Amino acid sequence: MLKSIFLLVTASLLTTNNTGWAQEKRVTAIIKRVFILGNSITRHAPAPKIGWYGDWGMAASSKDKDFVHILEAKFHEVSPSTTVYFENIAVFERTFWQYNFSKLDSVNALRPDLVILRIGENVKGETVEKYNFGLYCQKLIEYLKKNNTEVKILCVSSFWKTDSIDRIIEAASNSTNCHYLKISQLSEDSANMAIGQFEHEGVAKHPSDKGMATIAELIWKEVSLLAGLR
Repeated sequence: MLKSIFLLVTASLLTTNNTGWAQEKRVTAIIKRVFILGNSITRHAPAPKIGWYGDWGMAASSKDKDFVHILEAKFHEVSPSTTVYFENIAVFERTFWQYNFSKLDSVNALRPDLVILRIGENVKGETVEKYNFGLYCQKLIEYLKKNNTEVKILCVSSFWKTDSIDRIIEAASNSTNCHYLKISQLSEDSANMAIGQFEHEGVAKHPSDKGMATIAELIWKEVSLLAGLR
């Protein structure tokens, strides 16, 4: 069910040293609606055949440990009434050249102030040039800006190191005057992946609790800066 998000940012964004959050930052902006669009790292329904029984960001040990819910908790520090909307749009990654952008109309209808777009892992290498992933990545961003040119969009790279795809996402972000955040360096440290925690290799390559927390930390710092630009 679609949830609207009302995030009031008028005071300091407080951080804690033990989780590495940035120092206190004064934010003078108001962000009323935020959407997080991603893939299985954002949310994956139970899949017992591969040993996954959660219904949250894959490989996190519990719902409150995935990056979406960590961010939600940080939002609640600013406004306890905040609710966070998030959705898995992995179908775009897998078949971007056939994607029906009207699926995003419910998002556009609420005119979000901020969209966090965190995709990349499911884009197959053989489709990148064949179907021009860069073009459709740009179209995706432009559709999210449809009738809402003031929306701020933060494009976040793949967690796994895929330089060619990351460069395309970054280029699409730059060409549409959006903001880009690279996080693929995190996968160079195996501690950021759930290796050994799941038998299925695909699940185990997803971010561990440590990886999820670091993703959230990096995004939160960027969101703080974006909010200050409003």
